[in-house]
Amino acid sequence: MKNKKTILVYLSLFFILLFSIVIYLNEKNYEERVDLVLSNKLSKLETNYKIFMYNQKVLADNIFDDTMNIKSVLKILTQANETQDANKITLLRDELQKILEKKYSQIKAKGILQYHFVFPNNHVFLRMHKPSKFADDLTGIRQDFEYVNKHKKIVRGFSNGRTAHGFRNVYPIFNEQKQYLGAVEVSFSSELLQEYLQNISGIHSHFLINKSIFDSKAWERDDMVMKYFQSAENSDLMFHITSSHTHERCIVNNTKNLLHIKDKIAAKIKLKEKFVLHIPISIQSNVIAFYPVKQNITQDVVAWVVSYEYVRLIDTIYKDKNYILVSIFIFLLIVFYFFYKNITQQQLITQKSQEQERLLSLFDKGDSVLFKWKNDENWSVEHVSKSVETLLGYTVEEILQNKIPYSSSIHLDDLQTVIDEVKEGSKSKNDFFAHNPYRVITKDNKIKWVLDYTTIVRDVNGNIEYFIGYIVDISEQKNKERLLFEQSKLASMGEMIGNIAHQWRQPLSVISTSATGLQMQYQYGVLDKSTIPSICETINDNAQYLSTTIDDFRNFIKGERELKKFNIKDTITSFLHLVKPSIKSHNIDVILLMKDNIEIEGYENELQQCFINIFNNSKDALKELKDQEKLLFIEVLEEDENHIKIIFKDNGNGIDEAIIEKVFEPYFTTKHQSQGTGLGLHMTYNMITGGMHGKISIENVKYQYNTNIYYGAQINIILPKVYEDLD
Repeated sequence: MKNKKTILVYLSLFFILLFSIVIYLNEKNYEERVDLVLSNKLSKLETNYKIFMYNQKVLADNIFDDTMNIKSVLKILTQANETQDANKITLLRDELQKILEKKYSQIKAKGILQYHFVFPNNHVFLRMHKPSKFADDLTGIRQDFEYVNKHKKIVRGFSNGRTAHGFRNVYPIFNEQKQYLGAVEVSFSSELLQEYLQNISGIHSHFLINKSIFDSKAWERDDMVMKYFQSAENSDLMFHITSSHTHERCIVNNTKNLLHIKDKIAAKIKLKEKFVLHIPISIQSNVIAFYPVKQNITQDVVAWVVSYEYVRLIDTIYKDKNYILVSIFIFLLIVFYFFYKNITQQQLITQKSQEQERLLSLFDKGDSVLFKWKNDENWSVEHVSKSVETLLGYTVEEILQNKIPYSSSIHLDDLQTVIDEVKEGSKSKNDFFAHNPYRVITKDNKIKWVLDYTTIVRDVNGNIEYFIGYIVDISEQKNKERLLFEQSKLASMGEMIGNIAHQWRQPLSVISTSATGLQMQYQYGVLDKSTIPSICETINDNAQYLSTTIDDFRNFIKGERELKKFNIKDTITSFLHLVKPSIKSHNIDVILLMKDNIEIEGYENELQQCFINIFNNSKDALKELKDQEKLLFIEVLEEDENHIKIIFKDNGNGIDEAIIEKVFEPYFTTKHQSQGTGLGLHMTYNMITGGMHGKISIENVKYQYNTNIYYGAQINIILPKVYEDLD
């Protein structure tokens, strides 16, 4: 009896020790899994922030370039720098404001906050956003203007003024004689950033400003452009409430929700580095991420982008932790009992195996395929979820034993691209990259389209240890897109059938009249044999015309994707033959400028489809002209010894500059929904760039023809003379 008690005591002590270790390991595992989720959310915020900043940089650069290309702007700034006459400067300022008024209205709609010209001495020449305020000295207030005027270099980034903050791009201005004229600012607000995060990525965000960047009394001034409130996150930070925020949710509720982690936030903010925290008790948001924003000159952290998200996966992980803890506790009790009752070792192993299988099965549910592979030449797979059987048809064992390397299941045409994307992603400092959609071949030789997202795991030295990625099947979306392309071509074919019916009327009438006339002359005995050859020739000519029409339409409808050499003039002639009735019915005058002997290698049928799509867009524009000439120019010339250039130009009054950059996007159309799908020019863009390895662009042009001035859209196509397989 005493021996049993001793064993029971030892077993109890062992149980307590073992379960303490389990609690520690389980808690550590829980923290690691939550940290992985938090890290992904922080990476998501950082990636979206950087994408937004890059997009705004491109937009600001384009605005600056467009402004500098207006010669009258440089002329006015040059004159303003060369005079001391206040009245003349005022006139020049008013003139510049008038020139840029329409442009400012356009860029303001894109989110530009300030469009601001400053003299080399830091005195304001013109604020397009507040033209009534000028001539004030920004020395000591705007460090970015001082820096640009001193060093003649571009400055970008976040900064504050007297009454507002913003993401500013400040550019030095030189005239054609390289004379320095001052600086111009193109800036956008933090509100635009928050709208981008909300609308594009569904991220609810706050933009918090350090109190120290403005004068202490500035927060109470009436002339502040933006209204600020004490933030719920930290007492040293002020919060700018936008139209997407409410005081109740963002300040009152968050003050309560963040109460338990307020000290952690304060400590992390002092480090001035990005961080993310889990809000343990919250029904509104359970993940809060902070990304630092630095002042553009001093590089001090003066603001923070803060994202709030509710991630249900954390709740699932928490439930898993408790489930595992309870399961292991029960398991250890069972083991304790079996040890005490001298249960065999085999029963113990079986029980542990069952418990382990139940735990591992949690990671094999869902549609996405999870991979973990080494950073080696063979991409050796260390783990793959069972859902790989649904995607590829191969078992987990076949993948793990390298019987079928994942790289061998990638479509050969896409393999090099995938390899290059892995190399590029590995070179970057980011911990995450996404592949462009690519094709995989399943075990039963079916082709599927997938999206592939990869996280890079590095050691303390920054070396890549392994990759964790998940793959999603998007074949259904791709098939829908392909179906829409086919529908677009069927619409063109339907119009071609109508064209053929129209084209055949006259030649059929001629054949019928000639044959009937010949028959009647014969019946009444007045047939002149000398006229028979002429009549037969007329019938034959019209029959040959019908045959040519059939051949052109047959070649178009077959749609065979055959790589071959062809004469570009013959292709254009065939295309014009197909749309000839439409040209006639709309009174369009087609002017051809091309050589006879230009040959290229490519897909003729696809190129003809492109010409038809372009013609249809020009036709729709020309239909709007009332009692005016309707012109369509088609010009073919040699761009260089390896490329040709094809130009389509009309006089249909062009395309609105605000939307001209979008015409090649899918589903974008200027017509009513019932008149078009918006896929014609998008399909043309894909066939020219992807199918023919060429380039296509569109612009509005003003030109002279027969002493008259016309304005319209011009599409430029550049194609290689010899097709090269880029794969």
